[in-house]
Amino acid sequence: RKWSRRFWVRPVLTRQHKRTMWRRLKTFDRRLAAFIPANVDFAVDSTFDNPLTWTEFVEDAGFLGIPEALAAKMPQTPTKVNAVVPAYLPHLSTLITEANYPEWQAWMLISELLACADYLSDDSRQLAGQYDRFLAGQPEPEAWEKHAFGVANDYFDDAIGQYYGQTYFGADAKADITAMVKEILQQYQVQLEHNTWLSPATKQKAVRKLATMKIKMGYPDQLFPLYAILHVEPEADLLPTILQLSQQTQDFWLQQVGQPVDRNVWGMPGHLVNACYDPMKNDITFPAGILQPPYYSLNWTRAQNLGGTGATIGHEISHSFDNNGALYDEYGTLNNWWTVEDKQAFDKLVTAIADQFDGLLYEGVKVNGRLTVSENIADNAGMAVALDLLGDSADPKVLQDFFIAYARSWATKMRPERAKTVLRQDVHAPATLRVNVPVQNFEAWYQAFDVQPTDGMYRLPAKRVTIWRR
Repeated sequence: RKWSRRFWVRPVLTRQHKRTMWRRLKTFDRRLAAFIPANVDFAVDSTFDNPLTWTEFVEDAGFLGIPEALAAKMPQTPTKVNAVVPAYLPHLSTLITEANYPEWQAWMLISELLACADYLSDDSRQLAGQYDRFLAGQPEPEAWEKHAFGVANDYFDDAIGQYYGQTYFGADAKADITAMVKEILQQYQVQLEHNTWLSPATKQKAVRKLATMKIKMGYPDQLFPLYAILHVEPEADLLPTILQLSQQTQDFWLQQVGQPVDRNVWGMPGHLVNACYDPMKNDITFPAGILQPPYYSLNWTRAQNLGGTGATIGHEISHSFDNNGALYDEYGTLNNWWTVEDKQAFDKLVTAIADQFDGLLYEGVKVNGRLTVSENIADNAGMAVALDLLGDSADPKVLQDFFIAYARSWATKMRPERAKTVLRQDVHAPATLRVNVPVQNFEAWYQAFDVQPTDGMYRLPAKRVTIWRR
């Protein structure tokens, strides 16, 4: 409401009118919220897979003209449409009616104003960002120069990332880190072959999935094909330019419907400090941005690089056969390849990992071990495979280098307000716990720092859990 009093200055909008608009928006928001799953449900990939036939989609959304508008942009009419939130589409005709037109009119108007505010003026940008800054505990808006870079990055991140990778990472580092990935893939194969709770058939399929995994390290060699159609007039106003770029991007992706998937396209730009496994492409991506100190360096020891980056590489690879990865085959097709018995054995280990985190306090808020379990499993698996390559019985100083590098890779600064918001929504546990909890499951940790039963980070051997090392 404070934002609206300053942002809406046209005299046609009286104070009472503004209040009415906000009340209507909140009413419609509550209607929408009734169909949105809880965050813990979104932690499971199968939640997102709810295919409808095109005919069913038309029946649910046709009254708004959405199918017709999409079909006009696509090279062919799709046979299926995926309803990410299955309860939403069947109720669309009751959510959007003539009777509640004032509600969704207010919702759309204010949503559009907020979406465009960043591109109107610096004053409007700062006003529109007040609520997000409140949630994040951020007292001041982002600097204008940083915001300007972010706007350019939204549409040209692939080009920026390629330049960054070639300039600040290079071919030698790319070859070195790719070799490490191949080592980790081979070590996972060894772990799977010695695994005692997976059936032989499932082991074979897991190994096949590892063998077909595509590796994307550093930066892409080719620019994203979308850039061939993007066009910017240097002297044009910002908002029309953004709307044009958004339309061109949307048109490009709609033209891909029914076409073969290009597995060479990157899902992350080269300068991003992040990494991912894509189950629908069966590939891992490590941009050059995360292949810098304190994660990785050509000048570091093997122990430091395995701790700083090797464990994270192992983390991402493990997603290919965790509780979500098990739902996709080596081609990225939703096709569960585990036996019922395998799943039951895995679920016991999942519960044990979830219990290690569930209820731990961070910034006064309890961690939801079920929400974060998939990422916690991957942290456990990544550390295990990296330690296997290093050797559990390595010299204590070498092991210390490994664990210190791992801890430094998770060093994080976050305001308490932001931390509390993230904790309720994110499938990742707080960074501090992602360091201090998983290390307690490995004998190497106790050898490295001579951890004794009287120490706070000692875990009884019977309560230590590893996933694939058994």
